[in-house]
Amino acid sequence: MDIAILKTIIVLAMLTAALATDLHWGKVPNWLTIPPLVVGILINAVSAGVTGLLDSLGAIGLVLSLWIVTMLLGGTLGGGDIKLLAALGAVAGFHFIVYALPVSVAIGGLIAVIVAIRRRALGASLHRLYRGIATVAIPHIPTQIGRETGTVHFPYATAIAMGSILTMLWTGIPLGK
Repeated sequence: MDIAILKTIIVLAMLTAALATDLHWGKVPNWLTIPPLVVGILINAVSAGVTGLLDSLGAIGLVLSLWIVTMLLGGTLGGGDIKLLAALGAVAGFHFIVYALPVSVAIGGLIAVIVAIRRRALGASLHRLYRGIATVAIPHIPTQIGRETGTVHFPYATAIAMGSILTMLWTGIPLGK
């Protein structure tokens, strides 16, 4: 079987399962993200040697950097979402995740605004975002990280799946185009 086809099958299966579990239980479990992360590293290392290994590890490093930034901004992404992105990067590689991250974040932002407007929580959500950014810029501002009333929460695997599929169609990664 062609490596690109195998990677595409893994990515689509993982996204489908993550979307289903996040919509049903509100979480993306470790059993769904850790095996593809390990398999992705192995596939890339075996198929492309050190370059493939570094490609997977670079994607994981980029996602971990995003996780640190989101934690500084008030923990806007859950651990399951970060592990899902890391597993996507491990399978599809660094170039895929470089494209998929901003697309997924933009879709997630749009969904968040729509949900906030529908729940009449846009002001509170924007204030929380402002406070997170201000805390990073001015370290002495007190902040409370965690769940607050008036914040908007939704299954972020939706945005990740949409962003990843759009990226796959746009770039052809890992489709092999």
